[in-house]
Amino acid sequence: MESKITLPKARSLDVSTELERIVPLLKLLPGGTNSDNLRLLKSEICRIGTAVYVIDASSGPVAMITLSQPYLRRVGLIEHIAVMPDYRRQRLASILYEYVERLAFDLGLLRLCIIATTTDGMSFAMAQGFSTQALLPPYLGVGRNVVWLDKDISQLVFASSEEGASRE
Repeated sequence: MESKITLPKARSLDVSTELERIVPLLKLLPGGTNSDNLRLLKSEICRIGTAVYVIDASSGPVAMITLSQPYLRRVGLIEHIAVMPDYRRQRLASILYEYVERLAFDLGLLRLCIIATTTDGMSFAMAQGFSTQALLPPYLGVGRNVVWLDKDISQLVFASSEEGASRE
């Protein structure tokens, strides 16, 4: 008999009431263990136009991703992706990314960008179809350069779509 695996679902996090629940995830981000950087990460997440999506376990959120539209109306920026160590290698970051990519497409965004501060982050973004656009100066006191990656999502076709949509 074949068993069916249920994939976890992503949900929107209400930062006004649930911000403290993602602090363990924020501490996993580069510079997140420094109290000043943690305060800055929290303020970034609370700014208008930033949405946080999480996957929960019985202990609370175990994976998170942020999506904002800070510069251009039709460009989304993914600044933070984190997965608790015990939950890695279970596709949670990919599930969150796919959720945000579909959401961004449905919102009419044309491009998604990722700021990668680690080699793993850059590899993850490239595996999702992003390409390197620029090398940026150190970010949030991580002490190393970061990479700006970009992806055109205007021509995406999703499995549930009869026909691919296009936005120009």
